[in-house]
Amino acid sequence: RAPKRRPTVYLIQRVGQRRDLRLTSRRKFGLRITVRAPQELSLADAAMPEEEPKTETITTTAPRILRVGPSEEFATLESAVAACTAGGEEIHIVPGEYQLERALNIKRDLTLRRVPESEGRVQLVHVGTPVVVSSGRITMVDLCWKQRVTSEYDEESLIDQRGGSLELRGCELEARGGACVLSQGLDPQEMEAAKKRAKDGWVLSGTPVPDAPTLVLARCRWSSKRGPGVRIEWGARGRIEECEVGKCAHNAIHLLHAKDVSIQANTVRDAGGAGIFLYGGPTGGDPGYAVEGNTVERCGTTRTPRPTTAATL
Repeated sequence: RAPKRRPTVYLIQRVGQRRDLRLTSRRKFGLRITVRAPQELSLADAAMPEEEPKTETITTTAPRILRVGPSEEFATLESAVAACTAGGEEIHIVPGEYQLERALNIKRDLTLRRVPESEGRVQLVHVGTPVVVSSGRITMVDLCWKQRVTSEYDEESLIDQRGGSLELRGCELEARGGACVLSQGLDPQEMEAAKKRAKDGWVLSGTPVPDAPTLVLARCRWSSKRGPGVRIEWGARGRIEECEVGKCAHNAIHLLHAKDVSIQANTVRDAGGAGIFLYGGPTGGDPGYAVEGNTVERCGTTRTPRPTTAATL
């Protein structure tokens, strides 16, 4: 006769409760199961315990901040922009006047602004075009851009936007040559040429045709000594709101075959051309212009061509 074996006890721990399962030998070829728990527990439950609820942790990283000033980490704005290699950085500029030695060609996400809660103006002076935006999301806050020219025939824009998204808030723009801001996509001929180059293999495979830029101006002021104020052209999109415009040699706000542009609650005075000039849409389609709540005073149209399809407001 075989000796009696001691009972075997198994401990099973589930999420949120604890249960004991006791297995006792009764016969040679059989088992009796006794469960001690608030409720019944099957062997299937013992084999596959409930999983703990999964939680996702979302972490946000604060943008890297670079400071520009006489006694700061960077003495010039150009050096600070060159140090922004990851994208998404912020450059805080101490109030004062800064001479730019070369143009800023911005191709990635970047924010330029005056040091928060500081007093005084940040004046950025450059000969020709100080800023070229070709891609990325660019934001400028509380800056004063001034343009100097070396020739009376200089017609370069103060800010030249060829792609990406550009937003200016609370900025002052003073152009001496061309427009304060030129935001333009590709005209029909340039668009067809770009598509043909991609088709013929003159550019890397998969390289997209550049998207039209988007321009936002909010609570800004600008003037242009010899050119228009703001030009949005050839499929470019934009929004201009609560701005003050004065003393532009030509049209203060100039739209040419743009798309989905909103112009609201602006004050335009003393423009040599039209206060607000609208013409056409992208490839003859509906331009989607929204113009309302603007005040236009003392603006002439003597230098502005007025075809039948144009609207001068």
